[in-house]
Amino acid sequence: MLQNTLRKVVTVTSLLLPAVFTLNVSKALADQRDFRVHNKTSYAIVDLYVSDSLSDSWEKDLVPSGYILSSSNSDLIYFDGRGNSCIYDIKAVFSDGDTAEKYRVNLCQISDFTFFNKY
Repeated sequence: MLQNTLRKVVTVTSLLLPAVFTLNVSKALADQRDFRVHNKTSYAIVDLYVSDSLSDSWEKDLVPSGYILSSSNSDLIYFDGRGNSCIYDIKAVFSDGDTAEKYRVNLCQISDFTFFNKY
């Protein structure tokens, strides 16, 4: 009886170890600047720009053609691992033509960024 119980514990433990290792490896490969952008405005985000704060211009639009980030939704922004800057400027263009810009956001210290309605 004890031998069967030990065999089950060893089997379950050996099955769980690869899953734990895989989760840790995936997390280790994530870029620390990756973040989730939340749209808490009344309008969809049609364009989103994230540029190094030292840049004089906005980088390419991160919203794929034909896609929008609807009101009350969120999406993940992934970095490709290149570069080492943490300080970025973020700009959203909304479906009504309005824009919102936030400068000098430390993406190494946040995991979420939210756009709210202007009042």
